[in-house]
This record gives sequence, structure tokens and C-alpha cells, in this order.
Amino acid sequence: MKEINHLSVNMLDNHAYNLMSQIVEDHRSLWRMRDMYENDSGGCGECRELWQKLADSRQEEMGLMVRMLKEHLK
Repeated sequence: MKEINHLSVNMLDNHAYNLMSQIVEDHRSLWRMRDMYENDSGGCGECRELWQKLADSRQEEMGLMVRMLKEHLK
């Protein structure tokens, strides 16, 4: 435990930090897919469907990482 300005701070293990970092990166990517890429598919139903499937997959992967991170933060 490290003390910073009289506060005790627990540093994350590297693997927990990596999970957290990847969750943030994937969240940003998921937001772009849902908010921008699907809407910018130019009326192409196949492209829109592709972005939806990729976003759904990304969201599922994020769920796995979030559950694992919660276990490591207990």
C-alpha cells in the first residue's frame, strides 16, 4: 500500500490494470460502433448489420472482462 497525501492507495496488479484499460478501450470502440458506424453505413443494410453484430460481440467480450475484473478487485 502506498501513501499519497496522507491517503492510503492500493495499486492494482498489472493484470487487473490491463483488464480495466482494455474495458475502457473497448467501451470507446463500442460507442463509436453504435453511435457513428451504424448510422454512417450509407443505407447499406448489410454494413449496418455487420456493425451491429460486431458491437454485440464487443459488448459480450466486455462483460467477460468486467466480471473478471470484479473478481480481482474483491
